[in-house]
Amino acid sequence: SSDLVQYRGSIAQCSVKLNDSPQVMSAQWLEQRSCSPELYNRVRRLWSRSERSQPMGALRQKFFHDADQRLIRVISTPVGRPMSEWLLSRQFDVDESLRTAISLVECLQSWHSAKLVRGWLSSETVFRDADQQVELADWSLLGMNDQQGILSLPVEELIFLPPETIGSLPRNICPASDLYSV
Repeated sequence: SSDLVQYRGSIAQCSVKLNDSPQVMSAQWLEQRSCSPELYNRVRRLWSRSERSQPMGALRQKFFHDADQRLIRVISTPVGRPMSEWLLSRQFDVDESLRTAISLVECLQSWHSAKLVRGWLSSETVFRDADQQVELADWSLLGMNDQQGILSLPVEELIFLPPETIGSLPRNICPASDLYSV
């Protein structure tokens, strides 16, 4: 049913259950005709790399298929709530904030050891559970499309952008960019 499909920018997604697992997963796909060749190829590289390298805290990618003009993948569903739901509401104390930050830094250390750099910790792609442990979804869950730019982002996203992403420093995205976002 088409009402079960959600779109985040050019990426479609729906919930699925795999035969060998009781866990509900997320199926995502991107049609080449629905976006620019540049965005399609960026997502292809990201999803293909996610199949090979899944550092600590990453949403687990269970399946990837590079079909004719369509990319398809199945990833685990986040356990916690997105940071956007609790961050600006001030529903946390200093201890919770520090445990969350430590969990984030531990995840990022694993990402950086695998030669992966996030470049931006969006409040929509960082999920926190009741124990302040985090999971990180990749940027494709933001649903970026070809027309979106930095000016279209809400303030709760802008506060996490490192200077090199917003253009106030030369565009040299590196592990330090991730630490800035923390």
